[in-house]
Amino acid sequence: MTTIKVKFRSPDRPDIPGTLFYCLTRKKRTRQWPTGYRLFPAEWHAIADFDFLSDSPSLPVLPTTERHPVPTSVREAVRNDLLRIKDIISFLESSVPDYSPDQLIEQIKKHRNEHTLRTFTERLIREMEKKRQFKTAQSYRYTLHSFLKFMGNDFSWLSDITAGSIAEYECWLQCRGVGSNTVSYYMRTLRSIYNKAAEQNLIPQQFPFKRVYTGIAKTRKRAVDKSAIVRLKKLPLIPGSTLAFARDLFLFSLYARGMAFIDIAHLRRRNLQGDVLHYFRHKTGQPLYVKLEPCMLEIIDRYVVSETPDQYLFPILKSTEPAQVFLEYRNALTTYNRLLKHLSKRAALDIPLSSYVARHTWATLAHKNAVPIPVISEGLGHYSEKTTRIYLSSLDQSMIDKANASLLNTL
Repeated sequence: MTTIKVKFRSPDRPDIPGTLFYCLTRKKRTRQWPTGYRLFPAEWHAIADFDFLSDSPSLPVLPTTERHPVPTSVREAVRNDLLRIKDIISFLESSVPDYSPDQLIEQIKKHRNEHTLRTFTERLIREMEKKRQFKTAQSYRYTLHSFLKFMGNDFSWLSDITAGSIAEYECWLQCRGVGSNTVSYYMRTLRSIYNKAAEQNLIPQQFPFKRVYTGIAKTRKRAVDKSAIVRLKKLPLIPGSTLAFARDLFLFSLYARGMAFIDIAHLRRRNLQGDVLHYFRHKTGQPLYVKLEPCMLEIIDRYVVSETPDQYLFPILKSTEPAQVFLEYRNALTTYNRLLKHLSKRAALDIPLSSYVARHTWATLAHKNAVPIPVISEGLGHYSEKTTRIYLSSLDQSMIDKANASLLNTL
């Protein structure tokens, strides 16, 4: 007969968590199996007296608000572990009646490595990187790190993704001040991982994301007015400085119908075809043609150093190897947004600049100049006018208010 006990190893200091481990005993021989779950002593005391396989999942609320969902999740994880270990024991007793504790540990290791959330997600990440889907791979990596931090261990099973654990994860994120759109980002990414595991029959499809937020909340206004652009252009900056370069990229994005930063970064000399800039949007693959205006050519001429067709138009990227290009792009985007915030302060702008602001500003200015929404949508490279209307939602409200005031003045 094999017995399993859940034990807690206290930490050396009260301000750090201790660890849980299992004691597996068979034929008077005991082996320890580390769970990877970490709890503070007070949290362990809250669940220590429970029968993990039979008691109600309800737990007392702990005085530490930020961490109180964690013991519940650990309890459920331990429960799932014990159920799996019992299944493994049943299998060994039927196939290898004289198995040893070491054989049991080996089977547990094998089963865990095949069905942990980390193992499965990292396999998906490797597959995406082979397909050059670096942005999605990065989203999976960020979400995996966040969820495992919430669970308090690196060895969560795929089946630990339940309606209960997901609801607690949402609460855990909100308690840390994470915004609703970021919470939704984590939930949608984790849902994608879960659905892929279910499609491969690694777990049953239980639809655990039904009751959590996976939408996109309305964000603050992201467009600046014409006077802000004038102030930005008049800023006295040292030619050739990083701030001057950031301003040039922002203005170029605005002049090129709100071209996204990722598309600007990947522009090459061959994209210049006569008086037209021809490129494909990275986000959708849609071909776009932008007539080169004098203000755009003035900026391009400051940075073009070669007539070679493969030469990047702007000194943002250096490599041509896909994985390295992605890393360079992410670093450049971070730097660009930081410089734009410096420019916002220098120009005393009400709305801080970011890589998205130029795109929203072009759409807003076009709308104010009575450009029809279908034309704006086409200019931005949107497949749906619905997306364009999201860009213009705050503008529409201000125009309605002005129209109402004008109407009331006639009464």
